[in-house]
Amino acid sequence: IGNYRVCATTVDNATNESTEKCSDLNIKKIDFDVDGDGKPDFNDPDGDGCPDLNIKWKDPNDESKWIVINGDRDYDGIPDINIDSDGDGKPDLNIDTDNDGKPDLNLVILKKSDWKPTKCVKQDIDNGILEEYCTGTSVKAVINVDTDGDGIPNINIDTDGDMKANINIIPTEEGQLILNILPIDEWKPSKNYTHNKFPYDTMEWKTPILNYDSDSDGLADINIDFDGDGIPDINIDSDYDGIPDLNIDSDGDGIPDFNIDEEGSGIPTKNLITITEWKPEVKGDKDGVRFGTMDLNPKEDPTDPTKDEPIKGNPDTSVKGQYNPATSMGGANTGDNTSLMIYISLSILSIAVICYELYKYQKDTFQ
Repeated sequence: IGNYRVCATTVDNATNESTEKCSDLNIKKIDFDVDGDGKPDFNDPDGDGCPDLNIKWKDPNDESKWIVINGDRDYDGIPDINIDSDGDGKPDLNIDTDNDGKPDLNLVILKKSDWKPTKCVKQDIDNGILEEYCTGTSVKAVINVDTDGDGIPNINIDTDGDMKANINIIPTEEGQLILNILPIDEWKPSKNYTHNKFPYDTMEWKTPILNYDSDSDGLADINIDFDGDGIPDINIDSDYDGIPDLNIDSDGDGIPDFNIDEEGSGIPTKNLITITEWKPEVKGDKDGVRFGTMDLNPKEDPTDPTKDEPIKGNPDTSVKGQYNPATSMGGANTGDNTSLMIYISLSILSIAVICYELYKYQKDTFQ
């Protein structure tokens, strides 16, 4: 391994010998087994003389550890973890943060067509690049993306292993977080998932505190933050029970109209209403943020046509119940048994008086 001057002469079948010709030859570490495990650590799958995969060297600060980028664990010619896509000597795709051989952040499933090294990196010990290798890929991470390099995913976090983002979703090309914003203090992968036989880790999370989509329809329902300042503007869920408590927008116009907190104290000052279950029905759109809300306007009791209409005027309050000859066929709508007995007694008395008058009339007539 190194630079060599190679000189040679040729002899033909007639034993004619040519003059000596010399050239310089550089021998590189291709398919070289650094750690003696019987497997190449520097591999050149495209034959360009520059290692593309399995780049490995001992950590100068701790020789018991290895620095690995573009690692190909299954030797299929495609990097699996710790992929350095920009050639700065640091992994930026499929990062293995806990050195367990499984990617934790920035998951990318590469295909043969995705891995086409386009940039060769020269050895630069001063900058931590201890070996020469090639890298470069147009593929970018789509979930568990760590944008600031702090080892904590910032956008598009997959919490259930379906390769779809569940938290900090970016649905727009502008790249602005508008759904499910959740601050993460520390990344502790605890869930082992497999996608296309490719293992990776992620974490489960509690309910996001802003722009939460409670019915999974792609629209934020509670804790809506329109201006991106991290402070909810409407549909605020202060106790994180999944039900908005104040500044509730019931008609989807982006303006609170129930449980309005005018003082910013976290306590509603107007239109106090208790919600037992949050079922978004009305769709709203404000400042490009689509959201769902509920119609909380009081509902009027439907009129039952089978019930008698009360008579107008001043009903007699001496007897509970009301008499309505138009709808009760001469009967009474009574409020209790006492009123009914009084009504029956008066009816019997009236009949007795009529009978007495008839008897008196007949007696006088015959006499």
